[in-house]
Amino acid sequence: MRNFLNYNTLLLAVAVVLLSSCEHRPDLNNYNWILGEWEVRQDHSEIFEVWKPVTDKLYEGFNFTVKENGDTTVNEHLWLESRNEKVILSAKGFGENEEERIFFTLTYKTLKTARFENTRSDFPITIEYTKSGSHFLEVQIKNNNNSQTPIKMHKIEG
Repeated sequence: MRNFLNYNTLLLAVAVVLLSSCEHRPDLNNYNWILGEWEVRQDHSEIFEVWKPVTDKLYEGFNFTVKENGDTTVNEHLWLESRNEKVILSAKGFGENEEERIFFTLTYKTLKTARFENTRSDFPITIEYTKSGSHFLEVQIKNNNNSQTPIKMHKIEG
């Protein structure tokens, strides 16, 4: 019985040391499912969101609209980055917020979902990306009292 208690005490001590020594290092590889070219058709136009890796700590994206007549408008410049032990999404909307970057911190994650929040932002407060199948990405934009219908984009095979 005494050996059993010593063995369990040793196992518990090793487990505590191992768990306390593990530091969470935000790794953008956990979010590589966002990379690529995504598209959705809406109201006589197509909206594209393109994400590319810049470094192992920075992904860069653009969101733009192409109308039926070929007119193209860049809506946002986007960044997903690992810095200061956090994963940060930032966006610079053209013609909005004096074209300043707005920063959103990762608040929830699973293998297929990444939710970013900025409670000081007027709109949106929450941006959520969800991988819904191998070729689909849903983007949900929310405020305190309302949320837009999720935008379901499909991946462009290249």
